[in-house]
Amino acid sequence: MKKISNQLKNLDFFSVTYTPAISDGLNYNHSSVIGGIISMIIGVLSLIYCIYYMYLWWSYQLLPKVTEDINNFSEEIDFGFINNRMQVIAYDSNGVSKINPFKSDEIILMPLIIDLDVGDLEPLISNITDEQLLDINILMGKDKQFIIIFTLCKDDYLIGNYKCASQEVQTKYFNQSGNMLYTNIEFTTINPSTFQPQQFLRTYPIYVHSNAELCSQITLHYQLNHYLINKSFLFSSNIEEQNYISNSLNYPQFGTKSYCDKTFIPDTYGLYWVLFQQQYRTVQIGYPSISEVFAAIGSIISILFSVKYLITILNLSQLRQSVLDDIMRQYYPEIRRFHIIKNFWGKIKSVKFDGVQVELPSYVAFQKQIHSQMACKLNYKNLLYEMSRFQFIIMSMKRRKEIEKVHGVGIKVPMKLSDSGESYVISEGIQNQQKTLNLRHMNTIKTKYDILSINDALILSQEFKKLQQQSETQIGQTTNNVDNGNENEEIEREQDFYDINFIKQTNSPKNRQIDDF
Repeated sequence: MKKISNQLKNLDFFSVTYTPAISDGLNYNHSSVIGGIISMIIGVLSLIYCIYYMYLWWSYQLLPKVTEDINNFSEEIDFGFINNRMQVIAYDSNGVSKINPFKSDEIILMPLIIDLDVGDLEPLISNITDEQLLDINILMGKDKQFIIIFTLCKDDYLIGNYKCASQEVQTKYFNQSGNMLYTNIEFTTINPSTFQPQQFLRTYPIYVHSNAELCSQITLHYQLNHYLINKSFLFSSNIEEQNYISNSLNYPQFGTKSYCDKTFIPDTYGLYWVLFQQQYRTVQIGYPSISEVFAAIGSIISILFSVKYLITILNLSQLRQSVLDDIMRQYYPEIRRFHIIKNFWGKIKSVKFDGVQVELPSYVAFQKQIHSQMACKLNYKNLLYEMSRFQFIIMSMKRRKEIEKVHGVGIKVPMKLSDSGESYVISEGIQNQQKTLNLRHMNTIKTKYDILSINDALILSQEFKKLQQQSETQIGQTTNNVDNGNENEEIEREQDFYDINFIKQTNSPKNRQIDDF
């Protein structure tokens, strides 16, 4: 269980670091089990979301950015000719007309087209399909205008093997109620999800009035869409351009029969006037690039990481308790014999001393009291104050001149000349250091004062005990050798502690370490 707990702590993204204001890169990192669990959950969710979002992007399921601008046609702009398809079906009041006015051998209504740039009438009966439907295809340009007229069939407009219906069939057709021509016009747009063209139909009906003195006229203002499609991976390098007729504004009108006969041709029942609008639309469709995908993923992950603030507060609280517990153990060493069990939130659940249960309320009250006392130990102002009191205590026991000698005291580097005498050799260990010191002083040093050695730098620190246990044998041998030497030999000369550990100061640039960077 402890191993799992440590692994969860290692996963904690929200661990807080205690860095002293006066330090040399030393810090204390605190993690928690609950922080590790939350970190693992967030990591798994982030990875799943990242894979899912990348799949959507790769399969073109993300919504693209679509912008639209309206522009005026100019002489410099030419989108060429665009095919436009129409399909005309005859209806009456009961649905599809039983009498087909576009039957190739019994034509009742003759479809004619006028290109206003040319001005000639052309019959469209060749566009009648095998299903006896009128299927019209025209090529529209920005300056093109067409008029499609439906008039009574006459032999003058016939071509090939086509025939007009007899008077009897015509009369029977016009006697039907609710005769209409449903014109389905095909428009094309780009599907932003698939970037593929998609077609749809819109119906524009013309009423065929046989006895009334009216004719139907519908003006169709086509809308041209200029599509700019960007499916680039990272940079907008290859932009695909496509042009389609995507919509129409229709203006239905009714004119008198005499007006239509004079303006167009006799016996006109209805017509479509087809032209482009004066403006076209530029539609830009941009699929998200990989950078935008990563930005979207990062924004969602950052939202998941908003829980960081709650976990950080928890870890900061536990860090403070952990530091206070460490200080508490320094003043009360018996605390190390207490076995304390905590939950994920750091709350104490059980306390035992040498295997015997301790009443939880009494321990919590004791801990709270000691923590309130030790809280000042985390304050640097208080730390500096306590150090100043130690200074005064030392000054009360030592003369000022003697204390001033401390500035010249240090641990000598354990080195000696090599056998060749051409270089120095630096060795580790107290024994080697002792030999080096004796060699430097020509083996004449006999003192009751301790010669500072490598481990003395840590003598007041918590690490000293660990180091002492690791090198207990070596330290014991060295100490015994030194003590035995002091006991067996006569003290010929005593030197002051400060003299024996005096470090010669030098201002030579060659020996000074540069640390201004």
